[in-house]
Amino acid sequence: MNKFLTLALSILLILIVVSCSASDEETKDNKQDNQTDFRQSKWGMGPDEVKLNETTPPISESNELLLYKTDFMDIPAQAGYVFKKSALVKGAYLFEEHYDNPDDYIASYERIKIALIKEYGAPSLDEAKWINDESRDIDEATGKAVCEGEVIYKTEWVEEKSLIKLLLEGANNNCRQGIVFESKGNYMLEHPQSEQSAVTSEEQ
Repeated sequence: MNKFLTLALSILLILIVVSCSASDEETKDNKQDNQTDFRQSKWGMGPDEVKLNETTPPISESNELLLYKTDFMDIPAQAGYVFKKSALVKGAYLFEEHYDNPDDYIASYERIKIALIKEYGAPSLDEAKWINDESRDIDEATGKAVCEGEVIYKTEWVEEKSLIKLLLEGANNNCRQGIVFESKGNYMLEHPQSEQSAVTSEEQ
């Protein structure tokens, strides 16, 4: 009886382990199926599918672009969807923030970057540089210099299916900030092989 009981318990334990493993795999697969690429949509979706995932009508639309009013981290923004041959390939947040003190744009950029790092991990690229004098100390950069187009801030992440880029730049005393999401497949189609190293190196 003891041998029989031990055998029965062993079989039961094996069945439980197999069942849990299958359940974990199923949960993982379901989670991957439910993951989105930009807002509530996935790469390859058509304009009509994307519109079903939004709760308000677009403020502008065409065959290649859908625009929505929204906010991101309490910052007013426009959310844009870009389509190629009726398939979603890019998405972006263009922030509509306005600060009297230009240095506040840099502070906002850093706050958004921290939030993105919490979600996507360490970036593959994180830089700030002077456009016409790269030897100049970046610590001298001010919000005014950014808004005049002298300095650009850029942080990038390479995900399984997407490239994500946070940008802060300016021109004519006007700062512009945004986050661009792009299908990795679309990026590799649009760029020559020499410019794909940052993408392919992350996959190896």
